[in-house]
Amino acid sequence: MNQHLCKYAVVRFLPYRETEEFVNVGVLVLCEQLGYLGFLLEKKRSTRVTDFFDELDGAVYRQGIKSIENEIQRLSPKANAPVDGCLSLSGGAPNLSAAFNFLARPRKTLFCFSDVRVVMTPDPSAKLKELFGHYVRRQFAQPKEYQEQLMREAIQDHLKQWDLSKLYRPLDVGTDIYKMKFPFVHQTDDVPVRAIRALHLNLRDTTEILRKGDQVIGGLRRIKEGGELPDDCLVVVKSPKPGNQMHDVAQQVCADLQKLNVLTTSYSNRDALQAFASKAKQDG
Repeated sequence: MNQHLCKYAVVRFLPYRETEEFVNVGVLVLCEQLGYLGFLLEKKRSTRVTDFFDELDGAVYRQGIKSIENEIQRLSPKANAPVDGCLSLSGGAPNLSAAFNFLARPRKTLFCFSDVRVVMTPDPSAKLKELFGHYVRRQFAQPKEYQEQLMREAIQDHLKQWDLSKLYRPLDVGTDIYKMKFPFVHQTDDVPVRAIRALHLNLRDTTEILRKGDQVIGGLRRIKEGGELPDDCLVVVKSPKPGNQMHDVAQQVCADLQKLNVLTTSYSNRDALQAFASKAKQDG
């Protein structure tokens, strides 16, 4: 997949300049090549911020973060509707670059921006979520389940972009004695015929990879033996980088999934995901 140059800056809440203490509360990403300016701001977990500055009225933060959001959205009245805060602006690269530079300029306010940094990525929207998870949600310190949550959110965004989200919904699939939740299931006459789920295998060592793989494979096998596994299943896998034993073990897990007639694809392969998900339009 083609790599694109992106600029990004981290949004910081800095109520007391005297102490220079701040909390990361958002990320702004620019990709001039694709005409994309995206942002995510911490609005759901405001207590994480207000607890850090416990002597500060929480309304100061909540009103401030709303003002930052309004400022970003005002830059392009013709902007596309945001998806989880991701915004694509019209006007081409010069307008995008000017908007990014204006927002990330030095400020002497409660909210400021880090120095501008650069990163290469095939998918600026996915990179925005990854950066937000790292700098704001501190995903590296989160339970492993959080990684799959990020993957599910990204898949959901892709389905929205492809106008497929209405064809899929979460569903518990299985027998009376064993069920597994699939976040994306397409049904025909109330029968599950197509299902998608995420599997995060970019773990710390081979034992964790195999343990996670065995858990998912065992569940799918039980459902298949009960005759309730949809004919078309796709597992979207995030694996370690190639060139080491952990990647090879993750590939072994994928091979075991395929023995159950379950398709697998890399998390970065959006084309394969779209091709599979689009088949729901053809189902009777």
